[in-house]
Amino acid sequence: MTAPTWRRCCLLGRAQCAHPAVRKGVVLKRKLSNTSEYSDVQPVVSTNREKGLAFEEQVVTLMQSLNCELRATQQSQDGGIDHQGSWTLPDLEVEVVTQCKNESKPVGVHYVREFHGVLSFFPPTTVGLFASASGYSLYAQRFFLRMSHPAILCSVDTESGRLTSVLLNDHAQTLLPKLTVGSLFMNQEHALVLTYGDKILG
Repeated sequence: MTAPTWRRCCLLGRAQCAHPAVRKGVVLKRKLSNTSEYSDVQPVVSTNREKGLAFEEQVVTLMQSLNCELRATQQSQDGGIDHQGSWTLPDLEVEVVTQCKNESKPVGVHYVREFHGVLSFFPPTTVGLFASASGYSLYAQRFFLRMSHPAILCSVDTESGRLTSVLLNDHAQTLLPKLTVGSLFMNQEHALVLTYGDKILG
C-alpha cells in the first residue's frame, strides 16, 4: 500500500457512483398441474421505506467504523432526524444527529433547509450529519455552506458502503479543526478517508 495522500478538503466531490438501481429478486410460482410449468416471473421490488431503512443501517455501520455510535430515533418523534449519538474522537466527543436519504436523484435544497431548521433545536455544539445515496444538488450544497449550525454532508455508495464525498461547513470546521478528508490509494483505486490530526479514522 502506498503512503496516503492527504487533502485538506472541504470540497464536495462528485459521488463516484450514482444511486444504483434496486436489486430485483424474482419469485417463481409453480402451476398445480402435471406439466411442471412456471408462471411468468414476478419482480419483487423493495418499498421506499425498506430502501430507506436499509440505507440508514448502512450509515450506522459506516459511522461505527469511524468510532461514532448512533441509535435510531422513534419515528413518531424524530422531527426528520433518523439517528442521535456521540462521536468519540481522539481528543473530543461530540453529539451527532443524522438524516439519511436513499433516493434516485440528488438531494434537493428543501431537504437540507428542513434539516437546518431541525438542527436549531439542538445545542450549537451538536453536529448535523446528512447522508445521501445520490449526492446533492448545487443549490443544496450552496445552502448548506451558509448554514449557521455545524454540519457535514456526505454521500455513501450503497454497493460498497463507503464514503464517496464529504463536505464540512464553516461551523463544522471551527468545531472540528483537526477533521480532514483524505485520499488513500488501495486495491488499485482511490478511497476517501477521514483523518483526525495525523490519525486515520476507521
